[in-house]
Amino acid sequence: MGLSEWYYLPVAALFNSCFYYFWQKKYGKKDIRGLHTLGLIFAGSLFNAWGLDVLQRMLDIFTLVHMLKISLGCWLMFVAATSARHFAVNGWTKNKFWIDYGGELIGYLAMGLIIYALT
Repeated sequence: MGLSEWYYLPVAALFNSCFYYFWQKKYGKKDIRGLHTLGLIFAGSLFNAWGLDVLQRMLDIFTLVHMLKISLGCWLMFVAATSARHFAVNGWTKNKFWIDYGGELIGYLAMGLIIYALT
């Protein structure tokens, strides 16, 4: 697999990492510092983008609507479902859930759009 076949994954991950950083700064009121933290944010975004790409390729997704469905489905299945359990167990509020994971939903949709546009 050559560079031209996967260059869009770091592009999508970089966009999502920047979006996540600014979302958490503005809405989550979190102070994100350090190269280690930024590196983990990027690595997580890269794995998310890779997962979306694998599903897109395996399911032969060729339309924008289908890619958005894949992105939304991944967010629902993996991010929201898992996080909702943690929020319920730890007694966190719905507002905090949406502040933390509403941005993730936007990020997943944006990565799906980038992957769709660049493939």
